Amino acid sequence: RYTASISFQESIVAQLCCNTELRSKLFTAILESSGTDPANLEIDLPCSSYEECINLEYKRRTFMEIGVEIHIVVSDAKKITGSFANNVSGSLLSIANISSNVSAFSLSNPEFLGWVYGELDKTTGYFPLIGCPLGFILVNETIKSQECVKCKEKTYSINPFDGCQGPKQFLCTNFGRSCNQCPLGAVCDGGSSFVPRLEGSIWIEQYDTESNKTLMILISCPAGFQLMNTTTEDVVIVSSNGSSLNFSMTASKLSKFSHENQQCSACPDKTYIIDPNRDVCQSCPKGALCLSGKFSPLNGSSWDIEEDARDGTRRWRIVECPQGYLYYRDEEFANQDNCEPCEKGTYLLQQTSYNSRFSCLPCPVGGICPGKNIVLSKENYWLRDKRQQRAISENRSALRAEIFRCSPKTCQGENKCNNN
Repeated sequence: RYTASISFQESIVAQLCCNTELRSKLFTAILESSGTDPANLEIDLPCSSYEECINLEYKRRTFMEIGVEIHIVVSDAKKITGSFANNVSGSLLSIANISSNVSAFSLSNPEFLGWVYGELDKTTGYFPLIGCPLGFILVNETIKSQECVKCKEKTYSINPFDGCQGPKQFLCTNFGRSCNQCPLGAVCDGGSSFVPRLEGSIWIEQYDTESNKTLMILISCPAGFQLMNTTTEDVVIVSSNGSSLNFSMTASKLSKFSHENQQCSACPDKTYIIDPNRDVCQSCPKGALCLSGKFSPLNGSSWDIEEDARDGTRRWRIVECPQGYLYYRDEEFANQDNCEPCEKGTYLLQQTSYNSRFSCLPCPVGGICPGKNIVLSKENYWLRDKRQQRAISENRSALRAEIFRCSPKTCQGENKCNNN
């Protein structure tokens, strides 16, 4: 007749409770590992009654680790105990270590690993739960309710003591305490799992004194994205001139930090952002190209970043346009900033800026003007050289192209005349 027995470490105040899935798993593992008729196997697997288990649950919710020894009086005991290790591992228990003789196991319950108990209170006879692993909320207001509550999907926790009274008392009630809601810019699979949705976004741990929680705070987004972390509330502002009969009410909107709304939001098409961490996405001006939230000037125009004194908004504003373009800027509507090209039949040989008062000039007689700053001479006409250099020195007035008709018999072709 074969025998198998379970023995517990003395340092652990716990026992297997009868009629539990855990005890059933152990029993089945031993039975399957023996490979013999159950009638020939005597299994000594002690357990506690329901009443005893209730009392033990109050003292210590469950065992964290138990020592197990299996004694099977057969020649291939090593093979059988090895099979037991395979059978029990991955069920309710996991193998922590196996001694050299393969007949002694140290088993632990993964579900309760990281639960930390304090010293035995000799007055009550209880072991207080004083710590939990990351991803759990500690609740220990009473012995009966003490437990580590795991955060569910779409929530997370990186400090089990958030909201507790302490730190010395470690009194963690269940009232008003919960796991953190997952922000829009992250994926939370439960526990302490927190994965940013956008590569390149930067998050840090930070304690929030208002909510008494340790939160993940978004501090930086990659180029082309706007850092979002606020919500807007409608408020009414009441003002008075000192008289109870004379007061006014003004509706307004108040922006405040929102942990749940944190995310890196991509700037829409035809918008741009200067600094992802302090600015907002803005409409692209006419004189620029905006792709993936990035600003690119068109037609060789020059721009500077300017800050609006009224609201602190920073924008790209046009500063100068190249030759052949008219400078257009509207102080009220920055998205209208542009360098307008001179149309066909006109030209402009100077750069334009805010103080410029130039306009596109009509094409002179004998000239061909396809637009912008291009002026050509027709057949039998010639164009004076070095007009661009003269435009720099005569910047107070528009420089005009000088075209002359060739004298008889002086035309050489290709818009050239003798002695011109």
